[in-house]
Amino acid sequence: KGHELSVCALSVDWAGGRALTGSTDKTLKLWDLATAQCVQTIEGHTGPVWAVNLDTEQAHNAMSGSADRHVMLWDLRAGVCSRAMLQHQRQVTCLDLDWNTFQAMSASVDRSVILWDLEMGEPIAKFEEHPGTVSCLSVDWLGRRMCSGAGPGDNCIRLWDFSDGFCEREMEGHDGAIWALCADWASAHKAVADAQGPIGLDDD
Repeated sequence: KGHELSVCALSVDWAGGRALTGSTDKTLKLWDLATAQCVQTIEGHTGPVWAVNLDTEQAHNAMSGSADRHVMLWDLRAGVCSRAMLQHQRQVTCLDLDWNTFQAMSASVDRSVILWDLEMGEPIAKFEEHPGTVSCLSVDWLGRRMCSGAGPGDNCIRLWDFSDGFCEREMEGHDGAIWALCADWASAHKAVADAQGPIGLDDD
């Protein structure tokens, strides 16, 4: 059975043939893409689920962010919440995950972005430069950089070095709220490598 209300979030594991959705009906659903069937319904949030992320590495974890202000880590094998993290003051709008290091970023209507240690279920850092709702994220986990986009009262993109919490750049241009962004981090890494040139052995 599908969601009873609007689908607000989607994460796909193409290699595993699975998809995870979040809805205003307060549930998450795991789908088998080959059969187009819902294979698992996950309950626990008390508000609409605005963000989801499916673990494509170990295949048994998922994460969600909700209007109930919680970021939740799920064990899909047991269908239970293994971490319920409450630090945001208002609804969570988006997530970005690095399942290899077990770290996550969450953004919120409270104008903040939080870096999480999922093993401990505790925040590592909090970023609060935006004067408006932070509605979207793109994270370069390898380079420890992040782009965040914000809504009403802000309408700008910020580029962060989250290893030290420094906001490197503020980019303005939109007349309205920014709801989505995508960054080509691979090209940024290549540009840096090209600028540095080949690394060779010292002749001495």
